[in-house]
Amino acid sequence: MVGRMRQMLIAFLVFGACGCLAMPRYLAVVLDPPSAFAIVSLVSVNNGGNVVAVALDDADLRRWFFWSESSGYIPVIGPNGSVVTMLGGINDRNQVVGSSEGGGFIWTPEGGAVALPIPVGFETVDPAAINQSGTVVGSVKTGDRSASFMWTSDAGMQVLGAKRQSAAVSVNNLGQILANTKKKFDRTVAVLARDDDSLTKLFPLIRGGRTIGIDLNDTGAVAVECFYSSSTPCIWTKADGMKSITGGAGYPTAIDNFGQIVGYNESVGTLELGGFIWNPAEGAFNLDKLLVPGSPRFVNLFPSDISEESGIVACSGRIPGKSVGVILYPQLAAASQ
Repeated sequence: MVGRMRQMLIAFLVFGACGCLAMPRYLAVVLDPPSAFAIVSLVSVNNGGNVVAVALDDADLRRWFFWSESSGYIPVIGPNGSVVTMLGGINDRNQVVGSSEGGGFIWTPEGGAVALPIPVGFETVDPAAINQSGTVVGSVKTGDRSASFMWTSDAGMQVLGAKRQSAAVSVNNLGQILANTKKKFDRTVAVLARDDDSLTKLFPLIRGGRTIGIDLNDTGAVAVECFYSSSTPCIWTKADGMKSITGGAGYPTAIDNFGQIVGYNESVGTLELGGFIWNPAEGAFNLDKLLVPGSPRFVNLFPSDISEESGIVACSGRIPGKSVGVILYPQLAAASQ
């Protein structure tokens, strides 16, 4: 209850009593790499500001961590002590999904890693995302064959779209699943699916292009990377279809339940090169222009995730001489571009 009240307070401060979206300023909290590591990147964040991180040492040895303000860095170990190869999403119960040499798993700070079952006919399970109720989605593979899956504690493992090449990348709290499926000529098309295997194709902006689904929120809005000659950040909604959000080259990395999208801008125009946040009411802003006075000077700021409700952004950043993790906490004051 306390956590939910905190989320509501943050939402009130950021979005106002009228529910009108206002671009906030951000307080940047820098996370140095774990001991013995040279670089840390933040991968995903929940509404409480707890994050999944990956760290590299000077020999490029990669290790994965859970971080919270109270615990600091906790190494994530796979089932039976196996080495973690990838971590994906995190929910507000601090359930983290990932893959290891021992297979796909769900991990918690208290219970460690619990392996996910491998369905008959497949060799590996690669979880990508988990929602607040613990539903996990991702891909199962054997050879060059890949299919989307959904796992719940009640129904177990379900393979979705087994007759087509696909990989689920996101699941919202209503049970909608975002997946990418391969079409002819190696074009990728993002699709919205449900557990009854019905599909909605998210067609590209330009005929002959492709779409890569990135993230899905609870309204069914999707952050999409549209690609023709270059990548363009887009949003898809059932009401308006596909729309470009920055007017330039770049790519999105996450969307929250208010329709805010974070990503990275690669062209110089309305936005400078670097991390951005976009919302439906005010458009796109460079994140480093929204930091409160006195914030560190970042050489580069790359946002990887934004929490569903609290507006907290997880980033990787560079300050002179150091690669760090950065958590951006939304503040009261609205910003102008």
